Amino acid sequence: MSVVVIDNGNDAAQAIGLFPRNYKLISWLAIHTLGLPTVDGVIFDTWGEHVAKAIHRFCGLIGTDRLLLRSDKADEAGTSPRGGFLVDIQNVHEEVLPLIEQGRTLFLLEPKSPFSDLYSVGVLAWPGDRCMVIEVVGPGFDASDLKRGDLTPHERFRVERDTQRIAEHTTIAPDDYLASWQRRFEKVAIMLARGSASKEASATVRLADAQVRQELDARGEALLLEAATGYAPIPTELAMAVLANAEGLGDALVAQGLPGEPLMASMSYWGRQADPIYWDVVWPHLKYEGEALVPS
Repeated sequence: MSVVVIDNGNDAAQAIGLFPRNYKLISWLAIHTLGLPTVDGVIFDTWGEHVAKAIHRFCGLIGTDRLLLRSDKADEAGTSPRGGFLVDIQNVHEEVLPLIEQGRTLFLLEPKSPFSDLYSVGVLAWPGDRCMVIEVVGPGFDASDLKRGDLTPHERFRVERDTQRIAEHTTIAPDDYLASWQRRFEKVAIMLARGSASKEASATVRLADAQVRQELDARGEALLLEAATGYAPIPTELAMAVLANAEGLGDALVAQGLPGEPLMASMSYWGRQADPIYWDVVWPHLKYEGEALVPS
């Protein structure tokens, strides 16, 4: 495999077998095959003129000059570099070459900025548990805040599978939210200072507060700034829509020859219009193991 464009479920299904131990990448492809709302992208594990041309063709089709960079690696470790950066296609090779040299597989996706997530949601499902758990972070936060445990969820639901009755619902205390908001602001300041997917993040290098506010305003990505004074709970219908999609997810994955539950599905409601985007599935028992998900 050198470069594969994914813009439909059939192409995604055919690509799954190319990545037997790339769990994050496989799960994004599986989401495509299941017809859940997600983003299209270009996958590659080497660099050359043919890859650059495929990326430019993809950008031309969707009308953009930036893409969202993510990466994965067989036998992934907990120290993996963070993705979720928008990169300019004019210098994309500078961004991806250091990651390719680390043996990583890149997937460049439609440019959905992590600063524009209205809500991000993780759904946790365990076999035999009568409830599913929904964890939420609010406007201006992103899915990595939940997946990597960067922050305590702002809301948490336990919902009965058979009745969809909310058995338990907790919301973060105001003071705890403000502390969470400050940690997110610091994270964004570091991300903006880094300004590149290929640079190492450093907690000592960050933009000044005024620069962060100015940059987010200039980008039209001010959701975090607008949420500085308190957390606005997720509309119940948005939370329940995620639950409806997740309820049969484990069985659907098993039908594709992939693991089912236990799992955590990760998604965001993106932009002020709350477009749903499913990012990936994490299988906790496989996250840092070397077992192949599909025959190689």
